[in-house]
Amino acid sequence: MGGGAQAVGELKLDGILGTLFPSRGDTGMGRDGTTERAIAYVRRVFPGADPRQVTGNMADYLDAERAEGCRLECRGPDVCPFGGFRPEVFMEPLPGGRQAVVVRRLKCRARIEREKQAAVERLLAASRLPERLKACSFGSFRTAGLEGDVAKAKRMAMAALEDGNSLILAGPRGVGKTHLAASMVNARLESRRQALFVTVPDLLDEFRTATANGRGTELMSAVKESDFLVLDDLGAERPTEWVGERLYMIVNHRYLHRLQTVITTNAGSAVHLVELLGDQGERIVSRLGEMGAWCSIRAKDYRFLRKDSKAGGRDG
Repeated sequence: MGGGAQAVGELKLDGILGTLFPSRGDTGMGRDGTTERAIAYVRRVFPGADPRQVTGNMADYLDAERAEGCRLECRGPDVCPFGGFRPEVFMEPLPGGRQAVVVRRLKCRARIEREKQAAVERLLAASRLPERLKACSFGSFRTAGLEGDVAKAKRMAMAALEDGNSLILAGPRGVGKTHLAASMVNARLESRRQALFVTVPDLLDEFRTATANGRGTELMSAVKESDFLVLDDLGAERPTEWVGERLYMIVNHRYLHRLQTVITTNAGSAVHLVELLGDQGERIVSRLGEMGAWCSIRAKDYRFLRKDSKAGGRDG
């Protein structure tokens, strides 16, 4: 039986090689000389290649030859004769130490960049980042001439982005909390990583509507399970039992699953935030404290500083 199995295996391998390495009469040589030109191109790429190693459609090899110019002058996927998939020839190994020349159509650099940009745009839409915050970045977050807490908050936000730790940005209005949180979101989107930005009072309104429409569970899951979540303006909502329960469900899930969470709040301290969150405040703030660092920003409202600078005051 062993000899029979070996014979069958040899027949199968012979069949494969016969397809890949046809006899000279089966190469499909046409009157237009396509095969000769294809083989000549293969030998230019792989000197000494055996014509029997050239497999597939001979016209593909001529496409690969034409595509060499694309590397020098790419006109973009929209007008590319190959649709952004550049044909290239490769020498690939086969069983038994044999080799075959094949054509593979690979995404060109322009198409890859186009798809990257489209991915970022999809992520940006899914992030729910407000239009005003889409331009926020660490580069545009100015600290010159401002209080030391502002520069410290920027350093902590940049560090949290790198190490994946959660962060609570706390302080009065206009000190840059939301700008920093949005900068973290935009940095993740640029590197094609998922992020979600929600303003807490608006999110709670959406929960009420979604629950009435039978989509409350779906929305809750999206918020709880996001790889990176910004809860902007925590503590600005009116505390009720229903509100406290929803917020605790979100924070507790993210705590248990070690999901990075960034909080912005006007609360001046952890004790103050507990008071703002009502009955569930202590449980929520306790979880947040274990998840990441508390960053207090004691500074003047940057919006007013900008107005003063236009009138000759300090540059914000």
